[in-house]
Amino acid sequence: MYPFLLRHIKDKSELWAEIWCKHVDLVYIPYCMFTACDIGGRHYFELPLDKYRQIYRRAYPKVRGEKILNM
Repeated sequence: MYPFLLRHIKDKSELWAEIWCKHVDLVYIPYCMFTACDIGGRHYFELPLDKYRQIYRRAYPKVRGEKILNM
């Protein structure tokens, strides 16, 4: 599972928390986010790195930590 953080599509911390909780339910430990690569449409989808960090820091605490610890 390779989650991409894309502006206009998946750029809300609430959505990322939901995605990561589903990953944990599937016994997959979420640990990364992928950025827009240097291909067509990059300027439409990319975000400043500080925004990635902000979304990550808001979403990750919402993931059920006890499930991660009990794997």
